Amino acid sequence: MTFQPLGVRHIRALLMRLGGLFGKARRDRELERELESHLLMQIDDNLRAGMTPEEARRQALVRFDGVESLKETYRDRRGIPLLETTLQDARYAIRTLRRNPGGSLVGILVMALAIGANTAVFSVVHAVLLNPLPYTNPDRIVTLTYLATGGVSTGDRSRQVSVPDFLDWQRDSTSFDSMAYHSTGRGSVMTGSVAEYAVVTRVTEDFFRVFDVQPATGRPFSREEARAGASATIISDRYARQQFGDPARALGRTLRLANLSVPVVGVLEPAFAFPAETDIWLPMDAILNRQQQRRGNTSMPLPD
Repeated sequence: MTFQPLGVRHIRALLMRLGGLFGKARRDRELERELESHLLMQIDDNLRAGMTPEEARRQALVRFDGVESLKETYRDRRGIPLLETTLQDARYAIRTLRRNPGGSLVGILVMALAIGANTAVFSVVHAVLLNPLPYTNPDRIVTLTYLATGGVSTGDRSRQVSVPDFLDWQRDSTSFDSMAYHSTGRGSVMTGSVAEYAVVTRVTEDFFRVFDVQPATGRPFSREEARAGASATIISDRYARQQFGDPARALGRTLRLANLSVPVVGVLEPAFAFPAETDIWLPMDAILNRQQQRRGNTSMPLPD
């Protein structure tokens, strides 16, 4: 596709159209006088041709195809119709607002609320459906739940899979490359002498392998740490900056959660945030949890 530069004629025509937006009333009067003079000359010619005055005027109007039609054609060629229409609509809206300010303000408020609601919905749809997740191969990552049948009174509810069921799936399933379990909650965390609430997520050994993510600073959990339970922690980039000022300064620091003191071994990249708003990830001792938790359903089928 090529673009031709504007010639002098095109620039002159554009400037004339822009100039036609100003002095509209004066130009309309000049146009009416010019058209009236041409119409009178045509009527004189028709009278000399032997027509009656009425017939002479009628034939002159037919010859000019209607004076008003000529005026509209001239105005379209003189200015910029789209811009003129927009200005007319704006002037009409202002006049309406002055005549009925209450109704106009209600209309503006309704439009503002509608635009805000649409913007909010689009933001959610864009973040959830349109914007790709910041993980490797996000279309291959799924969340597994089970449907608890509660009968007619309570209905069916989707619940989190229990640890024993998860361990059975992880052992026997051949449909997944890797499976991981997580449990999230808020807890009091002490850094130094200050205690604050933070979002803490306990994860099984393959959690970060599922997302194919590695700490941007530091290292992941070792196999021994992952199997031993809460013996080390990985924190988010946001939490590291809030508590220590810089992710590199967080490595080796100790966090105290309840009666546990765990060192920080890694800081994740800023883009990773699963589960959302998590500050601290701890390894989960799944074997102990298996003894403490009951199954969600005694006959849960293995996921395909």
